[in-house]
Amino acid sequence: MKYIELFLEEVKDAYMYVFKGNRPIDPSPYELPSNILILGLAFVLALITIWIVFWIVNIIISVTLDKENEKAKFSNDNILAEIRKRKEIDKKFRKKHKSLKEIGDYAEDECVNILKQSFPDMIVIENAYPNYSQAGKRKVSQCDVIGITKNNIYVFEVKNYGGIIYPSDDLYWVSSTYDNLNPKGQREYKYNPAKQNSMHCRTIWLILKTKFPTEKFDWKKKVRNIVVFSDRTVMVYPEVTTTKNEFPETIMNMEDLVSYIADEESKGNADINAVEVSSFFEKYKEENVSEEIKKESLVDAKSHYGR
Repeated sequence: MKYIELFLEEVKDAYMYVFKGNRPIDPSPYELPSNILILGLAFVLALITIWIVFWIVNIIISVTLDKENEKAKFSNDNILAEIRKRKEIDKKFRKKHKSLKEIGDYAEDECVNILKQSFPDMIVIENAYPNYSQAGKRKVSQCDVIGITKNNIYVFEVKNYGGIIYPSDDLYWVSSTYDNLNPKGQREYKYNPAKQNSMHCRTIWLILKTKFPTEKFDWKKKVRNIVVFSDRTVMVYPEVTTTKNEFPETIMNMEDLVSYIADEESKGNADINAVEVSSFFEKYKEENVSEEIKKESLVDAKSHYGR
């Protein structure tokens, strides 16, 4: 450290000598060359130091990029394996189911059957039309499936898409075929089902807090926004959760439904009277609502979702 300080002092003196004219009255003939030599040496050392810094930074960046590329490769390999799996499921499915209605109904029926078989105490309502009046106007939602337990109210939006879906915060989600793993390539746009279902959850929450007021818990925390895709669907980046929705969503394939519900139920406090709530919701079943209400649900959906 001492030698470095002495060298820097020499560099300073040399600078003053050469550029500022700070010279003795009778300088030695070797004074100027030696000072220039010192400045040249200082310049070379500075360049070497800068080169070493850039070299170290470059190594750090290269190592970081290598790790990221390795992670990306691993992630991409996983996605490709997932695509092969889902594509095979889709191939078998399409041999048995042809019409769009049959395809859509199958996923909802599968969801209902899984819930009933795996959770006998859950009261399951399919195709419900919960509605309430606000400022003299009726608000109607159409829910694919509602599951009522002593712990939670599960509101399911069920989608039976073939291909790849890219969940995001956007109003519309990008979807593509199995062979087009590129959200910027050939694609379609589907309205964000998490936002769609969040509106259904809001309707149910407003009904619950009005018809079953309680100070024991907050009904809003009991309503679960769940988007379930059939096992034909490949989800890329399904870990993305939308923070903009009033009711945060959980997105999953059908095969993950049982483990999710089991985990949620294990954390519950058993403070909902499921029989009382489900009895009230009986009137919202498809067979118990008027055609007028069903039509109003389509009008509300168009105004909310632009479809």
